[in-house]
Amino acid sequence: KDMKSLEINEYFNLLDNYGVECIGTSRIQNLSYEFINNNSLYISFNKDNLFMPYKSGIKLIYSIKKYHPKILNKKNIKKSSLEMFHKVTGSDKFFDYLLTKELEELLEFSSSGIEDYLKIRQKYLLYK
Repeated sequence: KDMKSLEINEYFNLLDNYGVECIGTSRIQNLSYEFINNNSLYISFNKDNLFMPYKSGIKLIYSIKKYHPKILNKKNIKKSSLEMFHKVTGSDKFFDYLLTKELEELLEFSSSGIEDYLKIRQKYLLYK
């Protein structure tokens, strides 16, 4: 298939995601006045120490942005939601990177500072 024709879950699953699988699902919601078809994503992952939730989350949100860029338009996002996104990611630059950079640049930016942190953290661990 052409990359443009892939669904979010198919694109996400092509990325290097150790032990994480994204499965597209669909369900019919019965409202009193109509039936609505809800498409959603089911995330399955291995429960071991090699699972990297933050990195997988970045890849998933990048995949969503790739196919639904309007969702992440700053005009469509509440200020409080954007502030929470900044807190969770630890940077007010991350959202702009998400909108403008490729996945590899986004992953590199998101992991900057980790090695320095791990060196500092090492001297405070009780058990090594």
